[in-house]
Amino acid sequence: MKLSVSATTRTAGDWSLLESLLPPEGQLLPLLAADRTAGTVGMLWTAPGVDVSAGTLETLAWLLTQFGAQAAPTAGQLIEHLPEAAALLDERQQLVAANSAWHHLLGSSPEASPGQLADVLPDWTALLAVLPEALAGHVRLVPPQTVQVPGRAPEHLGGELRPWLVPQTSRRWVLCLIWRAGSPVSGLPPDLYQEAFARADPAMIVTSNQGIVLLVNDAATALLEQDMQSTLGEPLWALGLWQQDPVARRRVRVAAVQAARGRPTDEELAVKTPAGERTMFLRVHSLTGQQLLFQLSERARAGKDILHQEAVLETMLRHAQEGLLVCDSRGQLVLFNQAAREMLGQDVSAVPPEEWPRHFALQTTQGEPWLDAGQLPLLRALAGEEVRGVEIILAPSERARRHVLVDAYPLQTAQPPVALGAVAFMRDVTERSHLSGQLQHLTQHDPLTTLPNRHNFLGLVEQALQRQHTAPTCRYAVLLCAIGGMEGLKGLRGSVQAHRLVLEGAARLVQAVRGSDVVARFEGEQFAVLLERPGPEASVDAITTRLRERLKAPFLLDGHEFTVDLHIGVVTDLLSYQDPEAVLRDAAAALYAARLQQTEVQPFRANVREELGRRVNSELALRSALHTGQLRLYYQPELHLRQGRVSGFRVLLGWQHPQQGLLWPETFLAGLQDRELYEALGKWTVQQVIGQQRQWRTLDPDRDFTIGLDITWTPMTDTSPLGLYGVLEDGADLDAEEQLTSTLWELGQLYHHSWQTLLPTSLSASRVNPTQPSVTPRLFVGARTVTRLPQDLDILNHALTLARHLELDLMADGIETQEQLGLLRGIGCVYATGPFVSPPLPPEAAWPFAVNGDDAISRR
Repeated sequence: MKLSVSATTRTAGDWSLLESLLPPEGQLLPLLAADRTAGTVGMLWTAPGVDVSAGTLETLAWLLTQFGAQAAPTAGQLIEHLPEAAALLDERQQLVAANSAWHHLLGSSPEASPGQLADVLPDWTALLAVLPEALAGHVRLVPPQTVQVPGRAPEHLGGELRPWLVPQTSRRWVLCLIWRAGSPVSGLPPDLYQEAFARADPAMIVTSNQGIVLLVNDAATALLEQDMQSTLGEPLWALGLWQQDPVARRRVRVAAVQAARGRPTDEELAVKTPAGERTMFLRVHSLTGQQLLFQLSERARAGKDILHQEAVLETMLRHAQEGLLVCDSRGQLVLFNQAAREMLGQDVSAVPPEEWPRHFALQTTQGEPWLDAGQLPLLRALAGEEVRGVEIILAPSERARRHVLVDAYPLQTAQPPVALGAVAFMRDVTERSHLSGQLQHLTQHDPLTTLPNRHNFLGLVEQALQRQHTAPTCRYAVLLCAIGGMEGLKGLRGSVQAHRLVLEGAARLVQAVRGSDVVARFEGEQFAVLLERPGPEASVDAITTRLRERLKAPFLLDGHEFTVDLHIGVVTDLLSYQDPEAVLRDAAAALYAARLQQTEVQPFRANVREELGRRVNSELALRSALHTGQLRLYYQPELHLRQGRVSGFRVLLGWQHPQQGLLWPETFLAGLQDRELYEALGKWTVQQVIGQQRQWRTLDPDRDFTIGLDITWTPMTDTSPLGLYGVLEDGADLDAEEQLTSTLWELGQLYHHSWQTLLPTSLSASRVNPTQPSVTPRLFVGARTVTRLPQDLDILNHALTLARHLELDLMADGIETQEQLGLLRGIGCVYATGPFVSPPLPPEAAWPFAVNGDDAISRR
């Protein structure tokens, strides 16, 4: 029986080098084992015209069988010589043998017991997926993938699976070859390269070093006259193009062997086909040491291809958005496109690159002139350097200023490397640079006032600290200012008016300081000032005085006058500081002390930080008390001065402190600056009052009395002599708890914002009286103003006038004497409460007093 070489290789295995070594003429005959079941044991080449008898063939086969039996190599010996990392897998996907390159690549030990491939490379899903196909007899290429090798760093690996016939048996194993693939190119998707390869011209075919087809492009499938699927996994020389021409087939095979050994091929190839002889150019070279690239093009098309490529290049140069500059090895500009001409001007070709900095007025990104022409990207690339991402400013007087980003690369041949020149690509990034500058400004400045923000101010303080430590005579001071009332105006008049007040306040601060000083806005109502060379402490006092004078003057918005409070924390000497955050921390502590003590200016002292620590601890304890049941409500009877009876109760918040005993609000709420905590206490109180009223109503539904509470919702440091009192009427719908809470809360917020930002006479009854009829507001005055002193009488008369203006009843709180009670009756006050009427009572004592206390009250 005589077989062709291709048919023999398909039945007997891969005789990889045989065809390249044999003469073009002759025949290959398989040598079969005597029992005809062990398959082919060898091949015999015979010259043309020589016949070999069957007995001779059987004798040669017997000799080869005997030779193989005497020195049968092991599976490990068979693959040890392979340059790739190689392993044999049996039908159960168990590792049978592996060569030294395999153990070196994967860090495994040759002495270790073999295991499953899935245990060795568990993350290589693509390899494990095609393993069954290889066991079925197919050659499969595994695309490169980043694989986590157990016990080692991730590797980018490629691989190939080939069927392996076990000698002397009919079993089929798999030869697994793996190698380190090139690292994937970052920044571009892999399908971009696949698309470029598929559409490339000429025909390109990627094979393994053994010539097995791994990848073909569209031009190659057309040239081979086969679809892609039928070519993959097949030897290139076994495909349809040269099936009828053994000479051309052998030359392709020889070219593959030479390229795998590092000797590229570039030659003309004549192929005989049924339609006639076709002349092609064949180029083969190694890609990564593991794959080969075949390029084929027909000579008849070469001239058309050149014209086509020239047309493509001309179109790309004309319409490309990037500017392109090409210079030769002497640095002379030989090629540039329309985009480069638009960036540099029509005379770009007449100016040598070394004169570009002066001619085109080049600048650095800092706006400084570009002085060294040798640092231009194109000239650096001419010296052999790859240059990426250099930004240059083109600032010629006769054209618009441009920002360009330049990449430049050397031009040289591949083998051998010969310098041809350099190429530079320019991208206009003017708009991007402009947007980047705007973004940087926004991240460093307050968007409303355009003043430096906190982050920017911290950087300025850090620079000041560095200068002060190198030059101790250069002194600085920091002011942290809080303008009270801006947030209140937002709640009363809306955001637009509040923003107008912020803008005018910022302008007044800037006008009050010197030109060398810096004003910054932090958040909300806080501003900061960095004073440069403020001089002695008296000079700092002069600056803070100007600030107070500017800010205390009324603001006029939409015909209304607004007044604000100003508190300033001062750090006068930065010499002892290393961290700008520490400077602001101490300035914030001084500002806290100023608010607490109701002073406008507070310099930082060591005791300020200690007091701040005590206050913070106290507020933390109060917050804990809110959630641990230490707070309790007490009810102080309220006297109706005109009717002489108990009309309701005033609610007081008590704190059963674990160490200090029962504390009243004036003790633990005095100086409270945590407004979030203050609001939480207020809302908790409202909810407790509603629950208590609901309980008392079940005891006596016909009993008519009210429960009221202070809903000013402002910390007790507020110097206002007046407050707002919310009364929960007897007919209130207690089931609508959320609505009642919201009404009381919003009413108190309205008063707080109005009192802090408006003259009280600008309030109106329609704005104060709520739409919820179950809640009635009252205006109240504190007992400290209920005297016959002229200034206190003025306050009482003012309160009475304001109550009538707002259509509210007036109530007095904290009454201690009969004289105060008589004075209140005389001016027309309606309600009074305090120790003279009754001390605060717990809920269980308040109810009996409301039922039986009218007789005692009437005698007062």
